[in-house]
Amino acid sequence: MQTGYNANKFYKNEIKQIENYADWDLWTNVELIRWDRHQQVAEYHPDYYAEVLRKIAKVLKDTRLKNEFIYYMGDGMFLIISPQVSDDMYQKLNQEAHVRLQALDVDIPLMLKVATQRIDKTNYKKFDTLDNVMKHLERGLETDIIVEYLKDDQND
Repeated sequence: MQTGYNANKFYKNEIKQIENYADWDLWTNVELIRWDRHQQVAEYHPDYYAEVLRKIAKVLKDTRLKNEFIYYMGDGMFLIISPQVSDDMYQKLNQEAHVRLQALDVDIPLMLKVATQRIDKTNYKKFDTLDNVMKHLERGLETDIIVEYLKDDQND
């Protein structure tokens, strides 16, 4: 899985294209997924922590398009950059990921927070760096409701 360094390079290129080809109405969706309370698992069960991260990464890889880019940003956070994916397709991809994450075989409740930002010619200057969009998404994670992905038998 690629890391923040690669994400930063790719994002810079996306912003440059949105700016240079403004008349083409280009856009990209940036999504941040954070495993809430991951530190507790990492501290007390580091091997299990790594296993759960691998499972999350596999679900994301299996449910996203080839033209979407998935990065592990550290601290239980995954970043997905989705250039030119239609809103309808993007919603379907997110729903499929939700279903697959819910079905993950893990021994603990897996609480994931998700925040998304669409970047286009109307707001690319506000989100001109990956750092700016990451800060915005992290603030969104703090205010959004936690979406819990639980195994089916935990809902009983």
